[in-house]
Amino acid sequence: MEIPYSARELIDKTLLAKVTKGSVTIKDGRIKDGEYIYMVLEYREIALAHMLSLKWKEMDTFNLDMDENWLRFYWQQILHAVNTIHEERIVHSDLKPANFLLVRGSLMLIDFGIAKAIMSDTINIQRDSQVGTLSYMSPEAFMCNENDADGNTIKCGRPSDIWSLGCILYQMVYSRTPFSEYKTFWAKFKVITDRNHDITYGPISNPLLLELMKKCLAWDRNERW
Repeated sequence: MEIPYSARELIDKTLLAKVTKGSVTIKDGRIKDGEYIYMVLEYREIALAHMLSLKWKEMDTFNLDMDENWLRFYWQQILHAVNTIHEERIVHSDLKPANFLLVRGSLMLIDFGIAKAIMSDTINIQRDSQVGTLSYMSPEAFMCNENDADGNTIKCGRPSDIWSLGCILYQMVYSRTPFSEYKTFWAKFKVITDRNHDITYGPISNPLLLELMKKCLAWDRNERW
């Protein structure tokens, strides 16, 4: 039987051992098959992506504004889950609403198929290929291991996850991702990697929320928090 959201990704043994706690949901079982370890996760109730679509439908139906208490409640859970893996020096690299699942009122982070560990004496990782989901990928994720204008190697690390978090928060606020108006891969690629491109922010009553989105979506990865 096909079970939604079950894990079929292979994961490095070290990562598996590190993230078996809290809001990171790798805990129910491990099946060893030769050199690989398969994760078996418990069945989850609903993905954040689906929950958001239901929330927006409710808002449209009843002409409601975004409930900031609702947003704050789930945003804090998202941050807690991501902070848990970052404290273990793990970069997820594919943060998006579909990878946060709600069960018994709490959000869980899943899908570590392309997660990578950071060496203890660094803050970044180097990758063999570009990874992530396009609408949530940071500018540097497109250019990992390439050289910048100064000849320095572009590396991906926790700031890339922070960018993805900014895209998720933007989507929670505006019901779309920051670059949703660009429909093709190359159109999105062009604006995401253009440091002079200004992201459009709609009217918002909470200036702190606006500032948070802007900080997460700073083009310069050293300016994100």
